[in-house]
Amino acid sequence: MREMVLVNRQSIDVKEYEGKRVVTFKDVDNVHDRPTGTTRKAFHRNKNRFLCGVDYFVLQRDEAQQYGYTAPNGLIFLTESGYLMIAKVFDDSLAWNVQRELVNNYFNQVQSVSQPTTNYTYNNRPVVTIRQIAEHLRISVQTTQNRFRLHKNEFTYGTEYEILYGCNMEQFKAQNAGFSGISKLTVFTPKGARRMLELCKQCQQVKAIPAADKNAKDSAKKQELTDVMNRRLIAIHTLVDMVTHSKNPQDTYCFAKTLDMLILSMYAKTLKLEEICQAK
Repeated sequence: MREMVLVNRQSIDVKEYEGKRVVTFKDVDNVHDRPTGTTRKAFHRNKNRFLCGVDYFVLQRDEAQQYGYTAPNGLIFLTESGYLMIAKVFDDSLAWNVQRELVNNYFNQVQSVSQPTTNYTYNNRPVVTIRQIAEHLRISVQTTQNRFRLHKNEFTYGTEYEILYGCNMEQFKAQNAGFSGISKLTVFTPKGARRMLELCKQCQQVKAIPAADKNAKDSAKKQELTDVMNRRLIAIHTLVDMVTHSKNPQDTYCFAKTLDMLILSMYAKTLKLEEICQAK
């Protein structure tokens, strides 16, 4: 389930590309209460002022599908700098509040580690192995495998990972070199690999923390988690109020689904907080 952030009572699913948080034109239209297409038009009017790879990224159709978007002509992701440039054309009083909220609650949150490069494919789409994730983070393969086993039920089979054996493994071997002696293999889609990187990141950080600095690091992490949970709690209270007073069944359903996601996010943050406290 995707992590959601509430901005101006609109939900934005958290998206990252090349280690940066990004938004779509539609996200910006929604949070600024603008008609569909407003941000797209503003971008193309001033496109010569934007730097590709800095202010925005262009995804081809297949790559856009990995993020859940159907985009026959490709998809544009705006980075924080790209969004702030676009926001200059929104000069009403609401825009200033939305801009502050989006930057503080979305772009300025801790971002995931970058995606490991891969040259492996399965069923004509890129896949990442556990060994590649371990090498990317410089932790052991065994640690990475154990992390996946502990959280395996949180991953969606077929969408985020697959276990290859039998004829599927033979098909994989035919497309990729270096697996002649392996009869069974777990591979991740880019989406699943990003989640694995987040799960394993904590192991990497713990190994790198000197014993003398561990208490300070733990205190900083606890404060960071507490701040995030407080923001989630405010959003939950807002959504409860919206669900209570909404008269449109469709709106009520959407608010309730977002509320469910926020509660699950709060639960995940609570588990991380408990893990830090129990490690002492």
